[in-house]
Amino acid sequence: MMGPMMGWEPEMMYGPDPGANFKGKGKGKGKGKGKGNRFAPYQQWTKKPRPAGAALMPNFKGKLSEFLSKKYKHTPSNEELKFEVEREAGGLVATCILNMGDNQMTEKGECQPERKMAEQSAAGKVLELIDLPTHALAVSAKETEAANASNPAEPATPGAVKSPNPNASNDAKSKLNSRLMKLKKAPLTKADCVYTNNQVEGGVQAQCEVVFRGETYVGEVKPDRKQAEQSVAEIILLALEDEV
Repeated sequence: MMGPMMGWEPEMMYGPDPGANFKGKGKGKGKGKGKGNRFAPYQQWTKKPRPAGAALMPNFKGKLSEFLSKKYKHTPSNEELKFEVEREAGGLVATCILNMGDNQMTEKGECQPERKMAEQSAAGKVLELIDLPTHALAVSAKETEAANASNPAEPATPGAVKSPNPNASNDAKSKLNSRLMKLKKAPLTKADCVYTNNQVEGGVQAQCEVVFRGETYVGEVKPDRKQAEQSVAEIILLALEDEV
């Protein structure tokens, strides 16, 4: 007997059983006699809906595999990059085990409602440690994609003035990471660029310490943490404009 299918769940239906072998409209030679048995409860497999946060989860596994493939000139094997998933209170937690060249680490992700999301979370933790710019770009791209999906662009009107895109500055942190990496002439780590957020009157104000340069910058007051960090990143980009 075929077992349960991944991502699918049984559902009780009421109607003509698709497994019945009816012939004709009257008393048939199938599983039932007459019309009385043509409509009965039966079980079929239907696709389970994805959790609400699934659409917002970047493809960290794909980006991590791509980074490792480029660095070591081959696709990671199941022994070099593997995931172990455990059930905990509230959902599933994955551990990403990386054993490839000079990258040896084990990182646990956040608790998620399904296996795929748990593995993506764990992969994100590893990617953030070994390739911070790519991690930031993946997050920024997914945020922009989600924003565009919730606010689809209106058809262009001839002669109309195009309004500025409110998400245009969403990649300021990613651009800053790339700029700092060029200045440092080495891969950037989380310890090189440290963000701190403070609750102030009117919202949140972020400051960013560029540790390897001994510099600290303060951004504008914004409604939330993400906008506050983007603000200070934009200020640093302006300050470094003439250095690269």
